[in-house]
Amino acid sequence: MRKPLIKLDTVERVIKVELPKQVLSSGYPLVFRIKEADIEVKDIKVAIKKLGNEYHTEAISEVLEKPREFYHFELRQEDKVVEWNITGICLNKCLLFSVEKKLLESSYLPEEGVYIVTHYGSKVSPSLAVRERGRLIGEWSDYEYIYVDLSDIEMFSVEVEGKEFVFKKPSGLRPQLIGGDILEGVNVLGKFVYNGKLPHLVLPLNSVGDIEFYGIKVEVSEKSIFKPLKEISNVIKGENIAIIPLDLLASELYGMYKVALVYKQDIIWSKEFALVPDLQLEFDRYLYPPVEKWERRFGEIILTSKYEFEVRGNKVTESNFRKNIIKFDAKYDSIEIELTYFLEEREFDIKLTIAIPKIYWRLRDQGDWLSEIEEIWYEDIGELEVKLPYFLQGIGAKLVLSSTGTAIMPKKAKDTIIFSLKQLSDIIYDIREKGKKTVWDLILFFENHDIPSFLLTRIRVHWEVVNVRINQKRENDKRRVFVQWEDLGKVSGRIVRLWYLGDEVTGRIERKVSDGENEVEFIEDLERLPLGKYRLEFNIEDPWFDKEISLPKERERNCIDIMIGDKEEIIEVLQQKGLDIIGFEVDGDKVLLERNYWIQDIKVYTNFVEGIEFEGHVCTFDNDGEIIELEYNPCKFYFGMNPDYFNKLPYLIDKDNDGFTYCRRCKVIFSETEGHRECGKEVILPEYILVRIRRWKNDEVRSD
Repeated sequence: MRKPLIKLDTVERVIKVELPKQVLSSGYPLVFRIKEADIEVKDIKVAIKKLGNEYHTEAISEVLEKPREFYHFELRQEDKVVEWNITGICLNKCLLFSVEKKLLESSYLPEEGVYIVTHYGSKVSPSLAVRERGRLIGEWSDYEYIYVDLSDIEMFSVEVEGKEFVFKKPSGLRPQLIGGDILEGVNVLGKFVYNGKLPHLVLPLNSVGDIEFYGIKVEVSEKSIFKPLKEISNVIKGENIAIIPLDLLASELYGMYKVALVYKQDIIWSKEFALVPDLQLEFDRYLYPPVEKWERRFGEIILTSKYEFEVRGNKVTESNFRKNIIKFDAKYDSIEIELTYFLEEREFDIKLTIAIPKIYWRLRDQGDWLSEIEEIWYEDIGELEVKLPYFLQGIGAKLVLSSTGTAIMPKKAKDTIIFSLKQLSDIIYDIREKGKKTVWDLILFFENHDIPSFLLTRIRVHWEVVNVRINQKRENDKRRVFVQWEDLGKVSGRIVRLWYLGDEVTGRIERKVSDGENEVEFIEDLERLPLGKYRLEFNIEDPWFDKEISLPKERERNCIDIMIGDKEEIIEVLQQKGLDIIGFEVDGDKVLLERNYWIQDIKVYTNFVEGIEFEGHVCTFDNDGEIIELEYNPCKFYFGMNPDYFNKLPYLIDKDNDGFTYCRRCKVIFSETEGHRECGKEVILPEYILVRIRRWKNDEVRSD
């Protein structure tokens, strides 16, 4: 008969017994009996099927309802009884399961990892080896399962209700420190920091008689202590190991420790660590997720102790002898804090490095870990690694593509969780083809809903140009326009075009851009690049595009409107040519004039940083084609350098500071406050006056 197996189910969070399939010689009724301790719990009738000359059963799985010191199983068929006894939760108060979640009946550890079932809240050392944990349910709710990664350790200890148990691999043991209260995420020059209690030294022995050849040397606080192992009382001897509590050698001595194991006269092993009297740490946030590059985020850490202490050299926002609150910049990975403890006999200084609990990410095996929100180009998606703080390792998580709701689950690696972004490929290419949105957020969610979700990084699906910088200069009859920018995304065959937005047809001017370059220069005659408003277009040259290239619409992606020319040139041109008044803008609608009006004899009235206030004369033609000036000249108007308002005057006022208005019925511009009352709603009050630079000089005014 095949033996029943006890298994851990981390999905349902229960312990089960599984009876494997059996091959029987007869088809008589078969009963599987489960006993917990001496109590008969359940009889299960096993279904039997005849296959040829043999009888086969199906596997049976049943939940073990309660934790017991041992379990008794029986398989009964007629007068034949096969029995098995399997040890449960007993002296060591732990059950060990393999990575396949099958019960290990030996206390020796496998190579890759092990699941422990032990009392809820038990402490595992070293804690950094813990990758997963979860609480069981039902009668087992006082217990939890913990997965311990054994790839880098030979042994570990579990502290259960104040008692410590050591588990080790069967061979190749090395001396190591276990137990003690490690301050997680804290180090001194890269060394562990213990909090108030020294660890134990675990020493592998070939035989108990080897003890007399060993000694322990401890250096701390300018003291050196050496003791032969045979002279240390209370050494805990186990199966081929000895466990030495270090507080038997050094008590109430704080600072940097160096512990050495001496065999005969040679030091065969040593370890350094620090010990502080007492310290409790609490951050103002559970964790600090990635932030935008431009964002500054500050945090606070609260330090408390039952001993009096002081923080030096940091930005302390609140302080007393047993509590200090320190403000820090969360863009860094850690905080350097110098503490001074005031003990009864002496002061004690120590400089700690405290890791900020942050989330880090990167494309797998590509460069440094990032704690800022950046972008991944859609063609570069691969495996995304996420590194979590030690207290989140093993937690369930998922990554969601914003707006679509599509989620991907991770696989777990040694110290990270890994998401395969390739699972999103079809969706990403689909939204790239159908949508105009340039970037999509990747949101990290945890199965523990007390931990808020947050933006981890973004996937960019469209190329975009940002931070455009323009330098321009007139040199005699030439104009130089130098354009620089930053690319978001990766493309080849880029081209930059300048489109003149005036009424004169100058066509487009374009330059090709080599891969890796982020700048172009236009050098043209002033006639080819006149003063005015232009649309600067960044695009990708398509050799298969056979339609005529047309002016892109305003505010299309990778298009911006710019001004070419400077204040000096504007003054010069306006004084030479003047401005045509071509219409008005009212509630976003344009009203074009049916009669010629212009501003001439322009001169500077006030010079501002962003523009110029001018003075001039508003003119038109009379019925005989003669030039006449409007009443209440001279006028004042503001001409800005912003391309959005280059051909729009925010105001045009007469000498009495009354604004010029327009009568659509009479088709005239006027500024008299009482004028055209009889025209009623045909008189409009413009938001902007639409103008353009005149084609001729002031002395070449034409009525055509």
